[in-house]
Amino acid sequence: MRSQWFDIVSGARKGTGAAVARMALGALAAPYAAATGARRWLYSSGVFRTRRAPIPVLSVGNITVGGTGKTPLVEHLARGLAGRGRKPAVVMRGYGATAAGGSDEATLLRENLGEDAIVVVAPNRFEGVLTAFGESGADVAVLDDGFQHLSLARDLDIVVLDATNPFGFGRLLPAGCLREGPAALARAQVIVLTRSDLAPEADVAELRAHVLRLVPEARVAESTYAPVRLETLSGKSGAALADLDGMRASAFCGIGNPYAFGMTIRRLGAEIVYAKRFADHHPFSAQDLVEVAREAGSRRAEVVITTQKDATRIREGAWPDGAPPLCILHAEFALRAGERDFWKAVTRAIASHPGWPEEAVVGDDCPGGPEDRAAPK
Repeated sequence: MRSQWFDIVSGARKGTGAAVARMALGALAAPYAAATGARRWLYSSGVFRTRRAPIPVLSVGNITVGGTGKTPLVEHLARGLAGRGRKPAVVMRGYGATAAGGSDEATLLRENLGEDAIVVVAPNRFEGVLTAFGESGADVAVLDDGFQHLSLARDLDIVVLDATNPFGFGRLLPAGCLREGPAALARAQVIVLTRSDLAPEADVAELRAHVLRLVPEARVAESTYAPVRLETLSGKSGAALADLDGMRASAFCGIGNPYAFGMTIRRLGAEIVYAKRFADHHPFSAQDLVEVAREAGSRRAEVVITTQKDATRIREGAWPDGAPPLCILHAEFALRAGERDFWKAVTRAIASHPGWPEEAVVGDDCPGGPEDRAAPK
């Protein structure tokens, strides 16, 4: 179920009560803006210390709360660095808890990246980078959700904007979803428009033009996150994606942007007869699953679908017997435009790290395809 706050700030909730709540939240946005502005000034003026790590740090972040497709980009970046001869570490704070404990995002990245990268969960990201460097020999750090983490110096700031809702309803927290106003994009060198396949082409083109007006020197890329297969909780193959066309489906998730998940399922041709939206990182209880299974069965759903991230919070064997089969939708991130510029920015940033030998990275002209991957000299 969507949070009451999100329903209010998005305008989905109508009525006098919702209007009053929006006014109250709007009044709180001004002190929030003052506090975050003061914090940025304290770092930029040198009152607060910014520390530099001994290895290059590449940050992937956003200017809104909620799901923007950041984690798939982190995975894509880490895997691409490994393919280019680097030994990357993903350093993250680690939100959410799996069924076995630990962070759902970290678990997902470890499962998908395998030996391509180590994943370090550390509230103090500087200490996390030092751990990755000193204990695992990492030679580049990918900072997950690092755009507002001003205490750690970055060699590259990559910001993701969800093309389906890039600016969080145009209002700062708590009146909207913006952590910072769009002007903050000036601190970024690369901006990736995620879910660009789920937004109208004209809207994506206008968003790109708007971003370049704000940050003329930025490199702008567009990405997709396309479904590739369905699996069961035990990792076995589920229904074929093509079989979803015309199928009665139920869906549930606890992610930042549940709407994009629903859009993806509908694009596969499925008819969603029941949907349940939980809060981001929601820890699924046995009762949650029983209720979802009961509703799905009562609506004659032929399959129940959730996300790979949500699956980390469901114990194997927890899905009720006799319910419609539960399948996990796996998706694959890809840069559909701007990939060459993206990797140019990455390799130049690594080469620019103080004391980092320029010959230890691939050349600027590497367009990013597998055929162009090169090992360090």
